Amino acid sequence: MDDASFTGHEPCPACRARGLDARGDNLSRYADGHGYCHACGHYEHGEGTGGATERKLPSSSFHPLEVDYRPLKARGIDAATCEKFGYGIGKYRGKWCHAATYRDASGHVVAQHVRLEDKQFRWLGH
Repeated sequence: MDDASFTGHEPCPACRARGLDARGDNLSRYADGHGYCHACGHYEHGEGTGGATERKLPSSSFHPLEVDYRPLKARGIDAATCEKFGYGIGKYRGKWCHAATYRDASGHVVAQHVRLEDKQFRWLGH
């Protein structure tokens, strides 16, 4: 087995710290000990190569969509639950959409995943 051999998946500490993915195993671990998260870009060095590093998000002019937190009656989800998990309804380019809002550990909005009426998806921000 060489140093670049994949050994398994595990939860990403950076995703969990940001509240981005509490259930996924996005961090790929390799034989030399290094790891890479395919969701957020977090990287951990392997044996003797230094400490963990975190990908810096590019600065941008990202302006999150303004969303209303309304109940999703068809799914039996109340407005308070939608607000807690950052899932709201807003407008993207003049069309109604659902938007999942993702925040970093400081509470700043870093990305939104938008679902349009025709079931097309778009990432904003990250």
